[in-house]
Amino acid sequence: MHRSSNRTRSPWLLAMVCAALCLVAACDGSDQNTSDAKPSGQTQGDPNASDPSQSGEPEEKVAALTKAQLKTALLTRADVGARYRKTRADTSDGSEDSEGSDPSDIGCLKKLDTIEEPEGDAPEVEVAFEKAGDISSSEIDNSVTSLSTPDVAEKMLDQMANAFAECRKLAISEEGVTLKGKVTTNTDMTIDGVDQQLNVLVRGKAIYRDVRFPITFRWAFVRMGNNLAYVSLIDLGPSDPQQFAGLVSTAVSRLGSVMDDSA
Repeated sequence: MHRSSNRTRSPWLLAMVCAALCLVAACDGSDQNTSDAKPSGQTQGDPNASDPSQSGEPEEKVAALTKAQLKTALLTRADVGARYRKTRADTSDGSEDSEGSDPSDIGCLKKLDTIEEPEGDAPEVEVAFEKAGDISSSEIDNSVTSLSTPDVAEKMLDQMANAFAECRKLAISEEGVTLKGKVTTNTDMTIDGVDQQLNVLVRGKAIYRDVRFPITFRWAFVRMGNNLAYVSLIDLGPSDPQQFAGLVSTAVSRLGSVMDDSA
């Protein structure tokens, strides 16, 4: 099943790109020369990887976490720091409270829009935080979803890995903002307790009104059983990979605790 709109087809991805566009447009400053730690060795998902649902064995149904349970697994302001403010979260009626609009063209990442979504309800919650006030701005996004079986969750993450593997250079232009960067991916499981992990790094530049900014995107998608968690960090200016690693570790720990409590 393909979802019908860009926001619901790829909410994690589009929230990240939209936030980057908003951050750049909101920044009034001069260019900076900053450096970032080199990513880990690049690997790509195997486009010919077999579908776990084709093994001939029946899929084991598991109880999906409820939306209320998932909300308790999200990062909080205490996790991200006092300098961040919440900018987006699920509203009580199930709709999403967000700022800005989705870009119409997300470059080579558009392949993520072709990922087949599972039939039926898949509870999902999201929160975002933004740090602003100077030239060094950033946004943190965190989302958690619960699917019907581990096989379904594994298939979705495999499709994401294959889609990202086909995107090596990102170029997006929207409303006067241009984002360009090199895409690096790997599937290193850096956090204990996860069953699957996809790490994506985009390092490049943003251009707005002839001003150039260094920009870094970091994504981490992790699977724990039938649950998928996502953490992203945009840095406009200096980038701290240790900050991101700590956020991912906290998100995984919190989801694991929720899963243990529901068992």
